[in-house]
Amino acid sequence: MDLREYGVMFRAESRHWWFRGSRRVVQELLERYRPVGRGRAPLRVVDLGCGTGYTLSRLERVRGIEACGLDLSKAALGFCRRRGLDGLAVGRVEELPLASRSTEVLLALDVLEHIADDGAAVREMARVVHDEGIVIITVPAHNWLWSEHDEALRHKRRYQRRSLDHLLREAGFEVLFLSYYNTFLLPAIAAVRLWRRMWPQRERKPTSDVSVPSAVLNSLLGSLLGAERHVLARSRLPLGVSLLAVARVGGL
Repeated sequence: MDLREYGVMFRAESRHWWFRGSRRVVQELLERYRPVGRGRAPLRVVDLGCGTGYTLSRLERVRGIEACGLDLSKAALGFCRRRGLDGLAVGRVEELPLASRSTEVLLALDVLEHIADDGAAVREMARVVHDEGIVIITVPAHNWLWSEHDEALRHKRRYQRRSLDHLLREAGFEVLFLSYYNTFLLPAIAAVRLWRRMWPQRERKPTSDVSVPSAVLNSLLGSLLGAERHVLARSRLPLGVSLLAVARVGGL
């Protein structure tokens, strides 16, 4: 990711509707599928591709969780330290510096789309996660939503439900939950991206969509996205800007 984008994310993550709303959805699934810890030891959660640390800062507030983060970018980890976070490591998801079956929960939130060999990354996750543990993955969905946001963040691809399901099963995972999300806002986001694709601004470096709107709009959008956790508790959503999966090593 471009160094400038790390700075943008660091300044916006704690306030931006996307991060606040999506992390509510992820936290709900973590609580629903949370594995039993080993005795009285805290649940070990590793945030892969932790970026500038917003998710880690939220995990640190959850009782009974020991959270740590890994990222390929030293610049990103520098932003994590500015948040006062520790338990950080530099590393690639395709070659995790973690022992086999050592971690109860792995998070890969908007990470796989950055990795050329996403199959190798998922196989490494299958090696590292404990037999009773889970992985939670989010990725951007639908190739037709490709935009300069993807280019600015150096995405390799966007996913379909079928392709993510296949990727996980090929690595030996049992898929416990798989659904699109950010569905309520899909029409508006699709309209904006298609408009920009039809009338691009020439000679301008691609930039991400990470900018905080007005307080009222930001709160409304965050509430709409966060509310999807209640729908996902009962059903799966057929379309959305993103995909969300929970999986564990198969054969249990």
